[in-house]
Amino acid sequence: MANSRTKGQQGEHLARAVMESITGEKWRRSVQYNGAGAVGDIIPVDPESDWTLAHVEVKNVAGMELGNHLWRSALAQAERDRPAGSFTVLLWRVTPRLWAVATWDSQLGAWTTYTADEAAPALRRKLEWAKAERDGRAA
Repeated sequence: MANSRTKGQQGEHLARAVMESITGEKWRRSVQYNGAGAVGDIIPVDPESDWTLAHVEVKNVAGMELGNHLWRSALAQAERDRPAGSFTVLLWRVTPRLWAVATWDSQLGAWTTYTADEAAPALRRKLEWAKAERDGRAA
């Protein structure tokens, strides 16, 4: 059985491909020390990419289900670590082949979840909103 650090690293490697399919850009694991730092678990390779506004938290944990303690804890961690001006993306492995994505929907006032295949339009809308906020204009 893999230790939690190795399992997390494996999940982050797999999550890169998921974010690449969603965004069309290359992603890499970020450098973190004991979870500290103002960047997510994975970040765009291009430091000038608008996708740097996405704070991506990756979880590769058995038993994490929508709404359960592990899920709520992961969301709390992602929000706590999220830099100002960015938006949270929680990416977790549901099955060996299925990844899920959660992000805050301000219109609904709730976390919205998608399969990775369904997430692209929602995350693109979040990105446009974050860019508008950053640039001081309404989205």
